[in-house]
Amino acid sequence: MHLGVSEFYIKKGAKVTFTMIHSWNPEFAVRPRTAAIIEEDGLFLSNYVLMKPVNTIQMNPIARCNGRGATARFNSVLVARRVQIWMSVPGCFSMPEELKQKS
Repeated sequence: MHLGVSEFYIKKGAKVTFTMIHSWNPEFAVRPRTAAIIEEDGLFLSNYVLMKPVNTIQMNPIARCNGRGATARFNSVLVARRVQIWMSVPGCFSMPEELKQKS
């Protein structure tokens, strides 16, 4: 299992772009956790890119926007080859056993 925790504090008027690009072993359970506090007129852009299928993935990004114009955007791109991604519970994606054997 991989558990990654990233925390950010965006001061007034600041702009931050954070990008994670991963290519995990298909047996991995992946748990990226990102949290941000954004002040007035601050901007936080988070990009998560997963290049190969994994066993399970759970994402739980959180942003607290404090003040006028505070903005957070969370973008995720999950790439899968010859596999379907099944949503079993909100925020948790799991690959069915019969599809794991084909990949």
